[in-house]
Amino acid sequence: EKILDCGHPCKRKCWQDCDCMVWTEVELGCSHQEMVGYDEDKDEIRYRVVPHVQTVKCGESPLECDRVVPKVRSECMHEVHVPCNVDPNKEACHLCEEEERREAEEAARQKAEEE
Repeated sequence: EKILDCGHPCKRKCWQDCDCMVWTEVELGCSHQEMVGYDEDKDEIRYRVVPHVQTVKCGESPLECDRVVPKVRSECMHEVHVPCNVDPNKEACHLCEEEERREAEEAARQKAEEE
C-alpha cells in the first residue's frame, strides 16, 4: 500500500495515479458562544465556545464560514442571526423594520383622524 505525501494511504493499484480521497474536519479559526446554563453561586449565565469546523477533501482549503450565528448590530443593539462571515450591520434588522412600520401606520392613522 502506497502512502501519499499527506500521510494518507492510496487505495489504488500501484500503476494508477493517486490523489488523496480522505475527507477531514478543519477548524476555521472562528467560533461563537453558546449558553450552557446558569451558575447560581456566581449569579451569571455560563457559556462555552463552539469552534466552527468544515469538512474538506485532504489538501483543499476550506470556504469562508457560513454557519448562522447570533450577532448584535452595533447600530441598534438588536440581535440578528447571520452567517459567521457576514457583518451584522450590513443585514436588515427585522425588529427596527417592524418598529418603523408600526410608527408609519400610527402616523397615518393620526393624520386620517385629523382630517
